[in-house]
Amino acid sequence: MRMALALCSAWGLVLVWSGISAGWSRLAARVEPFLNGLDGSPVAPPPGRSVVAPVAARIARLLPSEAPSLGRRLAETGSSLSVEGFRYEQACWMLVGGCLGAALPVLGAVAATGPGRLGGAPVLAAVGTAAGFAARDLWLSHRIALRRARVAEDLPVALDLLTLSVMAGESVQAAFARVAARLPGDVGRAFGECLGDIRAGSTTPRALERLPSRLPGRPIARLVDSLCTAIDRGAPLADTLVAQSDDLRDARRRHLLETGGKREILMLIPVVFLILPVIVCFALYPGLVTLDLLVP
Repeated sequence: MRMALALCSAWGLVLVWSGISAGWSRLAARVEPFLNGLDGSPVAPPPGRSVVAPVAARIARLLPSEAPSLGRRLAETGSSLSVEGFRYEQACWMLVGGCLGAALPVLGAVAATGPGRLGGAPVLAAVGTAAGFAARDLWLSHRIALRRARVAEDLPVALDLLTLSVMAGESVQAAFARVAARLPGDVGRAFGECLGDIRAGSTTPRALERLPSRLPGRPIARLVDSLCTAIDRGAPLADTLVAQSDDLRDARRRHLLETGGKREILMLIPVVFLILPVIVCFALYPGLVTLDLLVP
């Protein structure tokens, strides 16, 4: 219990010190955001005095970090969380895991009738800290897998809508607007952002090139390459979209077959270890009872 209180106290002191140091800034640093637009560059917003930001930056420097790969993984989840924010959350998970690991021996000593031993508290605290570090990373991977599954499910529908819109004579912008209006999920939101880039003055191929950074998965990259090639060479977009939709549905069908094969293997576990022993017991028990009655 004392170790948990000491860790919480140390974390509170770190937050207080970070809040105090965040307010120490030079006059030029505070005035510069209001004056940097005089040379033609856009004016940046004034820096906020947040307590979490400096702590997150320091934690990101202390923890093992692969900023490019971690940034790509965070972008695949569709959240606006930065690398520093993720490391801050990971440190909070580590702190909670360490406190829980240190509290287990204390609770065991309180629940025991005799005097408890607290020698394993540091080891359990270290294990809990490592478990918190790994659990936050696993949760991020789980969110990426869920979003990829949603994208893989909605993408064929989006391609069908695009194909029907283009075959009906609508422009690319109108087709993207229709997909963004009909699909409220991640795919519709990404096509809406792509439509916003086109309306803001960007060309259609350049707006499409930003689509893989908003939606995870290889099918999006193949779709963007095919559409950009068709637009550059003047090929019919309807035929390209139909071919891409067929490829996506074939890939989806293969994925379902692979998943079904894996599920068949998992279904053998309850059949072999639960259902089959029960059937054998019900089949052999009457015979054993009869033999016991016949043989004195």
